[in-house]
Amino acid sequence: MPGNKYIFKDFDMNKLSAIELAKLLNGREIRNEITKQEEAQAKESGLVVVFGASDDLMEFRGAVCEEVDAYEGQTVYLTSTGLIENKCEDDCPYYENEKNSGISIEQIWDKGGYSWIYETTIPHRQFEIMDGDEKYCRGIVFALSDVGEQTEPEPAREFSDVKRVCEALAYFGHSYPDSQEEQAARYDQLVDQLALAVLEKKHSETPLGDEPDLMSIMVDGTNCTWGEKKQFCEMEAFSYFSNDAPITQNPYFKNTWPWQWFNNEYLRLVGYAS
Repeated sequence: MPGNKYIFKDFDMNKLSAIELAKLLNGREIRNEITKQEEAQAKESGLVVVFGASDDLMEFRGAVCEEVDAYEGQTVYLTSTGLIENKCEDDCPYYENEKNSGISIEQIWDKGGYSWIYETTIPHRQFEIMDGDEKYCRGIVFALSDVGEQTEPEPAREFSDVKRVCEALAYFGHSYPDSQEEQAARYDQLVDQLALAVLEKKHSETPLGDEPDLMSIMVDGTNCTWGEKKQFCEMEAFSYFSNDAPITQNPYFKNTWPWQWFNNEYLRLVGYAS
C-alpha cells in the first residue's frame, strides 16, 4: 500500500518463508502432509519440515530429507549442514562428541492432545496435521541456517497479550481456540496467523491512494495539518491499546487514511509490525 511503512518480521516477498510454509501445511491430512513440489520449494528456500508418521517415524523434508526411527519418541541432533548421524552401533563415543556441536530436536509421543509434537531451541514455526477430525501431529518448519541460533526461553505471557491477539484475529474474521490455556500455548502460532491475515487484508483492500501530504492543511474547518491528524490518530490508538480496548473499536470511517493510521499504530504497539 503506498505510503505504508510497516512490514512484518520474517516476511520475504522473494522466497518462501517459514511462516508461509507452515500456513500452507497447516490442516493437512496424515499421509498427505507435503507434496513433492512443496518439498522442492522448501529445499530451495533452505527450509526444513519435520513431522511424524505412523507411531515410530520422524520425517524430515526440504533442505534435510531423512526418515528416523522414533518408536515412543526420539531425540536427534543437527548442525547447519544437516543431521548428525550415529555411524557406529549403540553407545558411540564419536557420536556423543559430535552431538555436542549440534542442536537437538525432541520428538515426543502422546502429549497435549497430539500423537507427536516437537521441542527444540531452534527458531521455528508450527503447523497441525490432522487424522480426520482428530489432531495427529504438531509439526515444525525452520530455516536450516538458523540451526545454532538457539532462542532464549520465552517469558510467561500476560493474558492481556493473548487476549489482544485473539481480538485482532476476530477483527480479521479468523477463529482461535476457546480456552485460555490453549490460546496461551499457541501464542506464537496465533501471532503468525494474525500477521498473515493483516498482509492478506492489505493486498485485498480497496487502495486508499497515495498518503496525504502530511504538511498540508486539512480541509475540515481547522488549521491542523494531515501530519498532526496522523499523530492524533496514533495517540488515540495508544489510548485504546493502553485501556485494553480492542482494535475493532477503531473510531474512524473504514478505508480512510485516519482509519489506516489507527490500525497501523495499534498493530505496531501489539508487536506485529516493525
